[in-house]
Formats: sequence, structure tokens, C-alpha cells
Amino acid sequence: MNANQDIHELLNNAKQTNHQELTGLSSLNDDTLKDFQSSWFQLLVTKRREIIQRLVSLAEDNLELDFDNVFLCCIEDEDNQVRAASIEGLWECEDRKLIPLLSYILRDDPATEVRAKAAVALSRFALLAHLGKLINKDAQQIMSILKSTIDLTEEDIEVKRRAVESIGAFDTKEVHEIIQLAYQHRDRRMKYSAIYAMGKSNNPYWIPNIVRELQSVDPEMRYEATNACGEMAEEDLIPELLELFEDEDIEIQASAVSAVGNIGGDMARRVLLNSMNAGDSQLAEVAEIALEKLDAGEDLSNMSMNPYGRLSD
Repeated sequence: MNANQDIHELLNNAKQTNHQELTGLSSLNDDTLKDFQSSWFQLLVTKRREIIQRLVSLAEDNLELDFDNVFLCCIEDEDNQVRAASIEGLWECEDRKLIPLLSYILRDDPATEVRAKAAVALSRFALLAHLGKLINKDAQQIMSILKSTIDLTEEDIEVKRRAVESIGAFDTKEVHEIIQLAYQHRDRRMKYSAIYAMGKSNNPYWIPNIVRELQSVDPEMRYEATNACGEMAEEDLIPELLELFEDEDIEIQASAVSAVGNIGGDMARRVLLNSMNAGDSQLAEVAEIALEKLDAGEDLSNMSMNPYGRLSD
């Protein structure tokens, strides 16, 4: 924080605080964080919501900004929207100390939207566990809280489906059964999450289910299936995705193009180049971005994908 900038004045500015000023909240030290805390909880809830949402956007647009201390402080806010946004803001944080905190929130927070965000946040750690980047104790804790949430009869389906999505990365026999039950669920929202989890499992066993849903009459199901194809990263899926380049829904077209980029390889590169020259400006732009990331060796799925945009599904 700039020594000449007063946090209290910044947060209480009657006018809409601009982005440049808010970057001053990045990387707060312990002393400055105390000043932030004392001022934050005196703000009107509308102001707190405005600021936290803008910090989330800033953090997403500029990875050099670090608002983790602010988000951790605001997780204790009395307002549901502020707590939910704070969890979303911590998406890039891989500190294992978050695991017990997110587990506690998933189990005990009174707000459905906050518990759902916590379930989504645990997906990052589930994937880290799958990649062998967490100790077994952490992996077991994540698996346990997600499974408990799924098994909880009285839990809201929105929370349970997000837990299904997150647990998919473990790809154990038990998780296989969870995904299968979710896919057979009477609520279509749970079926969407089952397809999402199939993709996250990266298990070819699920490919027939995913390919079948590419032809679903339900656009949301087609959208999830295209994303799942990208997660599978199987070149044989590219011809299936090509059919969706002409889908009636532009979002599904874009998702299919991105999925081809995720799969990678020479065939994907040729397909993306053809899409760039096909005359559809919107699709060409998506294809260009996918090709740039493919050539740069960037991962368009897994760890790099922030899933919170899907929460309104």
C-alpha cells in the first residue's frame, strides 16, 4: 500500500473507487491489513459488495495483483455475497491452509451460494491431489468433505452438484459410482455436473457418454459435453467437435473451438487455422486465441480454467 494513501479514505470514498486506487490493496502486509479490517467492516454492505467484486475482476485480469489477504479477511464478512465473492477471488491460491477453511465453509456456512462456491474452490485442490502435488492427508480431507456433501440428503442440489464436479478429479472406483449416479439423476442440473466430472476425471471410459451428449437437444448439455471433450484431450474427438462448429448456439460453437485447442496436436492446429479463414469473425477470433495458446504450450483446461462462470448454469 502506498504510504501516502489512507485505507480508510480509500474505502469510504463516496464516489466509485477507481481501479487504479484499488490496486493499492494488493499484497497488504500484516499491519496494513489490520487497518483494512478496521475500516472494512464499517462500510455499508453495498459498498463492500462493490469493492469485493471489483477486486475479483482485477485479480482475474492481472495475475500480478495479490489480494489473497483481503479475500481471506472478507470471507468472514456477515454478507453472503461478499463471502461468496471472496472465495471466488482466491481461485489462484494454492496454499494448502485453505483446505480446512473451505471444508469448514462447505460444511457449516448458512448460505447456499457460499457453500456452492466453496465446493467449486475445492476442485483446484482436488486436481492438485490427483497430480500428486498434495500430501495424502490433504487429499483424504478433500475427498471426505466432498463425499459427505454429496451424501447429505438435506443439502441443496446446487451445492451437491458442485461437489460432484470437484470430486471427479479423483477418478477412484467410489467416485466412478458417484458420477454414474449423478448422470442418472432426475434433475438435469445434476446430469450437467456429471458430464463435467467425467471430463475432469480424464478417464476414457466416459467418452461414449460424452459423445452421446454432444448431440443432445439440450444446449446446456451440449456445452458441457464440448468442454468435457477438451478435458479428455483425445484427438479422436476432434471430428465429433467439428460438427458443433455450426451449432445454432454461438457459445457452443466457441466452446467446441476451444475444446479442439485443448486437445492439441497437428489435427487441432489444422482445424483452428481453417476456422480462422472460414469467414465467421466471431469464431475466427476464438480460433485465433486457441491457436495462440496451443502454440505457446498453454493449458486451456484443468488448472487454468476458472469454473466460477458456470455457477449460473
